[in-house]
Parts: sequence; structure tokens; C-alpha cells
Amino acid sequence: MKKIDAIFFILIIAFLLRTIFINEVPLALSNDELTFIINAKSVALTGKDILGTWQPWSLQPIYNTYPMSELSFLIASPLLSLFKVTLFTAKLPYALFSTLLVGILYLITNKLFSKKEALIVGIVAAISPWGIFFGRTAYDFPLAVFFYMLALTILLYSKSWRILLSFIPLFLAFYSYIGTKIIFLPFVIIAAFFSWHILNNKKYTKYYLTLIIACLFLFIFFLQSLNSGNAGKRLSEIYTPWSQSIAEKVNLDRKLSINSPINNLIINKYTVFAKDFLNKYLGAFSPQYQFITGDSNMYVSLWNHGYFYYVDLIFLLLGFYYLFQKNKKVALLIIGLILIAPFPAAISTDQERFVHKWTLIYPLFIIVVGVGISYALSLPKKTFYRKFLAGFILLIYTALLTNFLVIYFLRYPIYNSEGSNFSTRILSGYIALVNAQDKSVYVYSPEPEPLYKGYVLYADTYSQKSAKIVTENFNSNIYALDGVRFLKGCPDKNVISSDNTIIINNTMKCDEISSYQVMKKPVEISQLSDAGTIYSIYKDRVCSIYSLSKYPDNFKFFDFNIENLPINSFCTKYIFNKN
Repeated sequence: MKKIDAIFFILIIAFLLRTIFINEVPLALSNDELTFIINAKSVALTGKDILGTWQPWSLQPIYNTYPMSELSFLIASPLLSLFKVTLFTAKLPYALFSTLLVGILYLITNKLFSKKEALIVGIVAAISPWGIFFGRTAYDFPLAVFFYMLALTILLYSKSWRILLSFIPLFLAFYSYIGTKIIFLPFVIIAAFFSWHILNNKKYTKYYLTLIIACLFLFIFFLQSLNSGNAGKRLSEIYTPWSQSIAEKVNLDRKLSINSPINNLIINKYTVFAKDFLNKYLGAFSPQYQFITGDSNMYVSLWNHGYFYYVDLIFLLLGFYYLFQKNKKVALLIIGLILIAPFPAAISTDQERFVHKWTLIYPLFIIVVGVGISYALSLPKKTFYRKFLAGFILLIYTALLTNFLVIYFLRYPIYNSEGSNFSTRILSGYIALVNAQDKSVYVYSPEPEPLYKGYVLYADTYSQKSAKIVTENFNSNIYALDGVRFLKGCPDKNVISSDNTIIINNTMKCDEISSYQVMKKPVEISQLSDAGTIYSIYKDRVCSIYSLSKYPDNFKFFDFNIENLPINSFCTKYIFNKN
């Protein structure tokens, strides 16, 4: 009973770390998250995607858009069918799955080792920087991790026909994230072979073979669908020696080399591919990446903290040592799964974001870290020294968790506010205030579609009543609702001379507007970190009546819950007058 109470306490801690202040941090939804949530809301309201052309059970990515996971949109739709869209309702389902993953890792460790190791792994998973960071997002790849680990759990615990139950989470894992499809069959084969050979002493062979064959047919069905479905567009992202980028690198390397007969032997598409492949594959094991800086992409990283704590590296090494010395059979299972985990990144043309594609490596590393801590605690012979070491480790992790939470909650919202496109949320809040006065707004941007999605969600304008209009607008590439228009390019003379509020993305060069007197002295939406202008607002009618600041400063934590701010607080915090 004490062990049961302990794991429930751990799950509560994990849930709190993934949900507390979630309306404030992260500050907003990235473009990918906006796509997931707006389609989840659309499924909740209409049973189809935002374009009205896709249904979940088609097992295809949404049409007419960048191919993404097939079923992840369903995760948030039940909750969004009952409540309006807020950051809390949008992300709560993902936080719940992240919390449940802690319990799944406990069960896996309990089966492979003992309850002692399982509890330690549960604690490590609950306070994991990777788990907390992505448990508070609406990305799809943590869902795939959950279902893969759930399938592994069922395989480890099941006998006879119950082995086939693992196909359900495997099916959901396969269709929850497009990036891990390539390791689907290797994962199934490794996990099934271990369960069959080690745990069940080669019993229930027909059930394991049935499972593998079913997964093989699922994979073949997916490959056949590539010819007719939207997912086929992603084939160009597979990195091979025959990719165009490889040929370009070969030509450049040869051009920058002294002419020699050996050049063709050393510099060719196979050697260049092998180098890039190993660079991305081995990057998954980089201490710099995993323990210090994280991903280089601002949407999926804190930049000032890795996905593990510094001390985790010590226990990771101890954990591997213990596995090879004391439990080689389990070591082969975990090492086998770890070795296949980086393959999606290694064969991807994406040169920036890797944490998505390495995603299966994180729960496995967490298990090894927990086992390493348990092994370290077993080294002292006397009880007093074991308790002292346990207290010392607890103190270190408390300090490291505190440091992580300070970075995440108090620093990250300012220095990387655009890592979650906070300006889109501010823009949507401002437009909602103007629209409430029955005034029209024209927004000009290089990419109007994400801004339109953001406005529809943040301003809570997407409902059963407006769903048909929004769908028609998306299909017609008309990004408008009520008196709000999101347009590409610069405003023409008719718009400039009208009485409407005009907002222009600062990356666009609309120099001709400076010749119009009505377009001078705009107010602005600025980046929180350096006060750089993101949007210029012309003919403002909402915030100019207040005494506006010249740059962002003096934020309090609950200032980030902008939908609940009074108008004067919203304006004085997020709209700036630099004239």
C-alpha cells in the first residue's frame, strides 16, 4: 500500500508540474500547435477538419496542408467539444498523457527490475525537463511516445491472446506521429522478441507472430496509401545518397579542394551521406545537446537548459554500467530500442529540429537514469551512508528542478516569447478589442493563414455558428471573419484612405505608406526580449487613450493571462508608443 500511495503521489506531482500556470506559460501556441488545436476544435464541432474535406477515420493526413499525423487531432477534440478554447483546455489532454507516461514507465521498470527502481524512475520521469516542457505543449510526438511505451508495457505483462491487445496502442502510436513510422516495425520486433524469448520462454509463438504480421500489414497499407494520400508529400524529406542536397554538397566540397585523382574516391555522394547520417544519428547522444542547450529551434527548446539535468549524465552512465554488469538481457532490450530511436532524424532532410524525431530515446534514457540512481544507492554497505546519499541526491535534484522551473516560468517567457508566437496571441487580443467596437481591421503579413488560425482560436470566434463560414474561407484562401481581414502584401490606397485600423508585419517593406499622413506615428506590438517591432498598428482606436510605454518592461507573472486582462492593463503592457 505504501508503494501504491507513493506512485499516486508521484503522478500528482507530475500532473501539477505539467498543468500549473498553463494559461500563462508557454505564452501561446506555435504554428504546428495551432494547426492541431483548430482541427481538433473543428472535429469536435463538425466531425471534419477545418477544411471540411477530411475525416479522422480516413487514416490519412489532412488534405491541402503540410502532412501531419493522422489521428493526433482527436486527442483534444472531446474536451474542446465541451469547453471553449483556452490554453488550458487546448493543452490539458496532452498534459494528461504526459502524466500517464510517468505511470507507464513505472510499470515497465517494475516488470524489468523491481518496485524500488520503478519508484525512482517514476520520480525521475515526473520531474524530467523533457517531460515537463513537452507535457505543457500540444505537439503530437509525445503522444506517439506514450502509445509506444503503453504497447511495450502490455507486451511485458501479457500472456496468451492478451498479447494481441498491444496492437491497439501500436496502431495509435503509428498514426499519432508521422516521424516515428520508420522505426515502427523494428520496435515491434525487438519488443515482441524480448517478451517471447526472455519473459515467456518461447511460449505463445503464434500470438507474437500474429502481432508482427498485423503490424507488417499495417505498414504495407500505409506505404500503399502514399501514392494517393497527402502523406506522400513527406517522401521528399527522406535523406538518401541520391538527394539533391547531397549532390550539391559533393560539388561544393570538390570545388573547395585541390584537384586530385583521390577526390572522387573520398568525396562522393556516399561518403557525404554517411557523414551527415552519422552526424544526425550521433547527435542524439550529444551531452551538449541533451544536457546543456537543447534543440537549436526556438519552438522546441529553452536554449538555456537541456532535456535532462546535468547530474542525469552521471546516473545515465551508472545505469548502463549496471545493465551490462547485472542484467544483460534487459540491457539488450533497452539498448536495442535506444539504437533505433535516432533513425528518423538521421534519414531526415530537416537540419534544425531533431528532438521530435529522437523522441523515443527520452523515456528510455529516463529508465536508465532511474536504474543508475538505484544502483548508486545500493553501493554503500551501511544504512546510514545509504540514507545520507539518498538525501544528498534528493537535495541535488531539488536544486536542479528549482533552477529549471525558474528558467521555464520566469525567464523563458521573456527571452524566448516568440518561441510560442506570443505576438500572434497579443495581436488576436488587440483585434478582438477593436472588433468589439464594430470597427474593421486589416492585417497585412507574409503569412496570413497562421494569424487567422490564431485569431479564430484566441478570440474564441470559432463556434458552431461560424464553423461553416470559417471552412469556406479557408478553402477559398480568404482569411476573414466579421470585420477582420488577414491579407498578404501591402495595403492599397483605398484601404489606407479608409477609416479602418491597419496592422502591418514589420518584416514587410511597405515604404510607400510613409507618404500618407494618416499612416504616421503608429503604435506597436514588440518582442518582449529586445523591444523589436513585430507589428505596426495604424489608426489605433483602443490603446492610444492610455499612457503607453516605449518598450516592454516590469512584467508580472499573471500579465501573461492576457485574455483576462482589463483593457487598460492589456494596452499598457503589450501595446507600445515609440514616437
